[in-house]
Amino acid sequence: MNGFIDVIWRWLITSGAKVLAIVIGSFIIIRIFRMVIFRSRDRIAQKTENDIERSKRTETLAGLIEKTMRAIIILAAALMALEALGLDITPLLAGAGVVGLAVGFGAQSLVKDVISGFFILLDNQMNIGDVVDIAGKAGLVEAINLRVTTLRDLSGNVHIIPNGHIATVTNMTKE
Repeated sequence: MNGFIDVIWRWLITSGAKVLAIVIGSFIIIRIFRMVIFRSRDRIAQKTENDIERSKRTETLAGLIEKTMRAIIILAAALMALEALGLDITPLLAGAGVVGLAVGFGAQSLVKDVISGFFILLDNQMNIGDVVDIAGKAGLVEAINLRVTTLRDLSGNVHIIPNGHIATVTNMTKE
């Protein structure tokens, strides 16, 4: 029994401490990134109080950047934690590369949606709060991300449109 407790104690001091440090560190890094992103957003919003388009674009991009950074940090922390637990992550990374390649070939529509979403955001075609007509559906843009755009029409119905299916955007609130 005493040997078992020694093994657990040794594990807690070595691997357990590393995992705990990784979890706490990633939490702190996420909070710092979030604080920087939203302070930057607020600073830009103060400078552009009268420019509604720019403030809507800032809001959209701030949310997108925050979610992307959070996902990257969590993925990196998970890999570091697995390595701290003594698992060799090299085969995991190699397998993820192969799976990524297979998914890339199999999910061409997903890739098309993401690329289209990137250019929609880059070209500032629409922002959250705009009234638009997309793919025969008109309404208020509630959310935009790299994959889909969410509209709410006058009846209260929510339409989720993959960005790869957007050929024409009629923005009725742009200028």
